[in-house]
Parts: sequence; C-alpha cells; structure tokens
Amino acid sequence: DGTKRKTLYSGILDPRGLAVHPGIGYLYFTSWHLQAYIGKMGMDGSNLTRILTYENDIAWPNALTIDYFSERIFWADAHLDYIASADLEGRHRHIVLSGEKVPHVFAITLFEDNIYWTDWNMKAVTRANKFTGKDLQVLRNTTHRPYDIHVFHALRQLPYPNPCGGDNGGCSHLCLLVPVPGVDASPDGYEDTKMPVSYRCECPNQFFLAADNRTCLANCTNGQHRCGGDDEKCIPWFWKCDGEKDCRDGSDEPPTCPTRKCRPGTFQCDNDKCTPSANICDGNNDCGDNSDERYCNLTCPDLEFKCKS
Repeated sequence: DGTKRKTLYSGILDPRGLAVHPGIGYLYFTSWHLQAYIGKMGMDGSNLTRILTYENDIAWPNALTIDYFSERIFWADAHLDYIASADLEGRHRHIVLSGEKVPHVFAITLFEDNIYWTDWNMKAVTRANKFTGKDLQVLRNTTHRPYDIHVFHALRQLPYPNPCGGDNGGCSHLCLLVPVPGVDASPDGYEDTKMPVSYRCECPNQFFLAADNRTCLANCTNGQHRCGGDDEKCIPWFWKCDGEKDCRDGSDEPPTCPTRKCRPGTFQCDNDKCTPSANICDGNNDCGDNSDERYCNLTCPDLEFKCKS
C-alpha cells in the first residue's frame, strides 16, 4: 500500500522496466544507462546479477514483463526496435518482432498467447502473438504518447505459495521473499520438495531490526520527525508544519503549527517569508532572519551526506 518504504538497492543508473516473480523470489529490472542491461536480484535486494548486457544487443530496454507459464521474460528495446524473449537466466533468446512495426515500444505486458505493448512513435496500443509476432493488431490509437500497460486477470499470474502470507511471516513491518537457488518454482505444491523461496524480516529506511530478527525499531535522527500509526517512518524536520500531510497519522501537521502564509511544501521562515525547501541549509541566509539555516547542525539521516559547508 506504499507504506514502510525500504531501499532494496541503490546505485542502479537509469532504471526503467520492473517485474517480479514471486514464485522464485526474484525481481527483474532494466537499466538503459550508457552500458544498458537487464538484471535480476532477490526480492530482498540480494544477489544482483546482469543476465543480458549491451553485448547482447541491449541499448534502450524500456519495457519488461514476465510470462509465468513459459517461465520467460519479454522485453522491448526502443533504440534497436525489437521485442524479444529469453528464459529467466537470459538464455535461449528469441526475437518476436523487429523493425518498423515496433519503432519505440515503451511498455509491454502479456496474457495467454498474446503480447500487448504501447508505442510512442505509433501512439498506439498494439497486440500480437507472443511466439511468432503474427496477427498484429492495433487495438487503440491515442493522441498522446501512451505510457504503462498491464493486464489484470486471475490467470495472469500463477498462485504461488507465499511464506509471508497469513501473519506477515511474523514480521512487524516488512516480510521480503528470498530466493533459494537451485529449486524450480512449482505452483502445484511443495509437499515432497523444497520451496524455491524463503523469507526474512526487514525494516523501512531509518529503522533497524531488533535481536529477535522480527521487530523493527525506529532510528530517526534529531533532524527528523517520526510518523506514528501504521505508517511509521522518519521525515525531515522541515516537512513538519509545511502545509502538507506527510504522515498518515497527521502528526507532522498538528494544530499547534503556525498559520500557513506560504504555499504547501515551501519553507515558511520565522518572519513569514517563503523560500523553497531546497534552500534550507544551503549556507545562504535566504530568509533574512537566518531561520532556514538554524538547524543545520542536526544529524543527517541514512542515505544522506553532510557536506563540510
């Protein structure tokens, strides 16, 4: 539901497509940086590997989806103009369509024997056979560039067993699937075999796992406000009383906040002058009363770095 946010992996340049396979506990993604690639990692952020790279004719891998029945990934390259598929390790690659029929695919999905995609140059939603590329049909023309596309159906994804189901794995916050290498996914059950996925409890950013490996405890710095309720998180101090409700429990906008005279999201100085939040602690007295530089000695949160200035 968007709460309990955790950064699984940082440093991936220009990520674009994203698809998850809960049956094996892997998350697949594309990066169209200078050396573009399609990669996979555990749904807990572990064991990142690149399964297809620029050496495999990967340039702008915009679109990505998974066929859970054939156990293959499908992707589209918007620079080299093709739609292709491969197995879950990037092997046994097959070109479905290429050339002028797919000039700039942005997103792709599939259902049964068909693939569906959006194309920016064609400004259309199109369908074709996922094996042969035949029976191509434009389903809808648009006046704008169509973005994402998904198929919602009970048979779109197989009903894999979920070790985090029921009581959330006993975790207080996040229960993340962990792949078990060497075990194939089988939705028919695991009575006589080992499950291909396990799980572990994890915590949102700025929280840490207690000794029981199940309970998350807040680790907000003195430069942050802690949201309560079912959306526990740490937010910057200047988000409090900024006119926008950032905590689900509303604790960042209590009745004691001064009357807002600036538009929501901006910083209201003590003298009621308004300045963008980006000016806070930039070394300049943007407010005129120095209230935007008052709390710059406070500890920075995780994933941030305090400059010497």
